[in-house]
Amino acid sequence: MNNEDLEDGAILQVTTKTQNREAVQWLNTTDEFSDEKRHLIVKYWHNTWEGFLEKSKIHLVDGVEKMSVLTNNGWVNANDGDFIIKTKDGEFYPCSEKTFRESYDVVVAKDDTTE
Repeated sequence: MNNEDLEDGAILQVTTKTQNREAVQWLNTTDEFSDEKRHLIVKYWHNTWEGFLEKSKIHLVDGVEKMSVLTNNGWVNANDGDFIIKTKDGEFYPCSEKTFRESYDVVVAKDDTTE
C-alpha cells in the first residue's frame, strides 16, 4: 500500500525493518475535515484502539484543538499532520509525518470510521 493512498482516520498497520506497529494521523487544520468529522474520527480511535482513550486528550491552545498523548516520558503534543504510533507494549507517541513516511510502510489500513 502506498503512503499517499491513506484513508482519513484509518488505524494503520505499519512496519519498520524490525517491528510491526499501529498508527493514525492527526489532521486538525485540514480544510476538508469538519469539526464533526474530526470528532467522529477521534471517537472511533477511542472506541477501537485499546488504551488510547486513557492516554490521549484534546485541548484548546489559542483557540485551536490540539492532541496530546501520554508517553512513558509524560504528555507530548502531536502537531497537525503527525502520526500517533502505538507500540506492541501499548505505548503511544507522536511521530512527524516526514519521519513516518521515511521509516514506515503501511501494511493494512483498517478504516471503519463511518460506523
